[in-house]
Amino acid sequence: IDSIMNTENLEPGEIYTAMTTEPPAVSDPACIGAQFNAVQSVYQGSGYSTVADQALTGDKPVYTYVNQTAVLFPSASQAEAFVKSSADAWQRCAGQTVTATMSDGSTYNWTFDDVKEDDSQIAQTTTQEGMGGYGCEHVLRVVSNAILEVQACQDHISNQAETMTDKMADKAPV
Repeated sequence: IDSIMNTENLEPGEIYTAMTTEPPAVSDPACIGAQFNAVQSVYQGSGYSTVADQALTGDKPVYTYVNQTAVLFPSASQAEAFVKSSADAWQRCAGQTVTATMSDGSTYNWTFDDVKEDDSQIAQTTTQEGMGGYGCEHVLRVVSNAILEVQACQDHISNQAETMTDKMADKAPV
């Protein structure tokens, strides 16, 4: 991940085996899944069975953030259906600026680009207001009965989340 993000010593956080039930508040709740990984309300009713979620952070370059998630479903068709419904939800956020309010009360405004979609994945980039090019790329990919979800944030982000998702998919059993 360090080589993909062009960083040194990203610090891995705890690996969570449950979806987050209390994500930051978002001014348009319909965009919560486009903004954050592994949110219970987004996956609720999808039939998922297992999750592993981990964030990595670093300060060189400043504010580097990666969130990687794997979610298993009982069947490939359920995983595929989740990506398809997520594509529609994420696209409704395109062109919008959404305010995220963190647990400490700080707020951040994020503007969503259009969703890029192919047969097995969706990707969307957001930029943070007032940060001179800081943004995130968020990718959701289906591999067999698994969803691989990666969000990578950094100044002038391009395709780092997609590259990480490719590497994860190469290791996934088919």
